[in-house]
Amino acid sequence: YALPSLRVAPSGRYLTTEDGRPFVYLADTAWELLHRLSRDEAEVYLKTRADQGFNAIQTVALAELGGLDAPNAYGDTPLVDGDPSRPDVTPGADPRDAAQYDYWDHVDHIVDRAASRGLYLALLPTWGSRWNRGKSSDPEIFTPDNAESYGRWLGERYRSRPIIWVLGGDRDIQSDRHKAIIRAMAKGIAIGVSGREDYSQVLMTFHPRGGRSSAQWFHDDPW
Repeated sequence: YALPSLRVAPSGRYLTTEDGRPFVYLADTAWELLHRLSRDEAEVYLKTRADQGFNAIQTVALAELGGLDAPNAYGDTPLVDGDPSRPDVTPGADPRDAAQYDYWDHVDHIVDRAASRGLYLALLPTWGSRWNRGKSSDPEIFTPDNAESYGRWLGERYRSRPIIWVLGGDRDIQSDRHKAIIRAMAKGIAIGVSGREDYSQVLMTFHPRGGRSSAQWFHDDPW
């Protein structure tokens, strides 16, 4: 489903499609869409939002609420032993065969169904508690090394899909290590999408906690 690529206008003040038409970003937030909904439930949700005039859906691959160990609607989890460098994938993608249809096949399906209705996915690779625990009890599973490898895997898998990449996940940068993890993930995604560290081929931003600016820590980064 060939939705137009999106980019930042030369002025740096708004988004455009690849042919220069202004793009008004009107998104609904469905953080648990990929993790909790079945195919049929997702279809109802996406149709409803498209009919209402939305053009993007904000969601997260490694969800906040049990996203590592609570199975999705089909009994699958995203990672092997909670390791970002080991996405849990199986051969095949037939939804009628539980042995084939894994967590990421389900993500693929929802991404494609959204695109078929003219909806971009503003995709967070992970909720922020996975790299900055804050007050959460979630384990911090990301390092700069596995953040880059996970980002590269995601970028390569979704390189042809209409994705707006959203790093962060409701967390602030509180250390140099945090900043290194986010930059490594951004680098990995860019390489996965285009085969090289080319940020012109991705539309990418950062999602901080409320009351912060997405540009506070990364305004001068190439993405």
